[in-house]
Parts: sequence; structure tokens; C-alpha cells
Amino acid sequence: MRPVTRVDDDSRDDTGGRGDFAKRVLLDATVDGCILLLFIDDDSPSYLELAPADEEIFAEFPPPERILF
Repeated sequence: MRPVTRVDDDSRDDTGGRGDFAKRVLLDATVDGCILLLFIDDDSPSYLELAPADEEIFAEFPPPERILF
């Protein structure tokens, strides 16, 4: 992932807005009960999100062998 040094950069929008990137790619994978989303901004991974499909709570990411691409 990108270094955390950009956290205090007021010109960067990491709150779900359009952001200051030129190109965004979104890769997704599924696991029982959730979806994994990897956001790649300007050819650099920016963040990984686990989105539950229902009200289930996940304390950690699932093991790699359970992920379906």
C-alpha cells in the first residue's frame, strides 16, 4: 500500500470522493458472506476493503485459500 505520509495532505481526497488520482482500477473477489475490494489508484494499491454481504461481523480478513477471484 502507499506510505502513510499522505495522511496530512489536504489536497488528497480519501473519503470516497473522486480523489486526486488519474486512474482507478477496482478488483473484487468473493468469500462466503463477504466481498473483498482492492482499490488501485494510479497503478498503486491504495486500500483493501472487506464488505459483508449481510449483518455478519468479521474480526479479520479470511485466509487466502478461501478467496475466489
